Amino acid sequence: MKKRITIEDVAKKAGVSRQTVSRAINNKGEISPTTKEKVMEAIEQLGYRPNRLAQGMVTQRTRTVGLLLADITNPYFAEVSRSVQDVAQAHDYNVFLCNTDEIAEAEIRNLNSLAAQGVDGIITLATHMDQAAVTTFLDE
Repeated sequence: MKKRITIEDVAKKAGVSRQTVSRAINNKGEISPTTKEKVMEAIEQLGYRPNRLAQGMVTQRTRTVGLLLADITNPYFAEVSRSVQDVAQAHDYNVFLCNTDEIAEAEIRNLNSLAAQGVDGIITLATHMDQAAVTTFLDE
């Protein structure tokens, strides 16, 4: 497996600091257009891809949402999942899809799994949970 290109590699190639690379990638802080262009060229040449896990540790965000569906074979849910995926991608989010087969216990298990994964939000179209189960989950 090829060595993962790091922000340090980009900084070295561009002749700038890690902080400057971070500013260029995240469009934060002051950075000259020339320096930003140099950083972006280094990113392109090296094939750098940001490490979402490392970013999440800093930002406390995963850029991931959970989508809980009752039955993915139902054409309605298939269409909804496609639409959610399209909107998520447009906003640079990923989607974890969970199919529950209309089983209440599976819905709770999947909700807990999504929460453990640290998703930024959960969209649920599962319909077999009782209100007490939903309230308990939200209270936790």
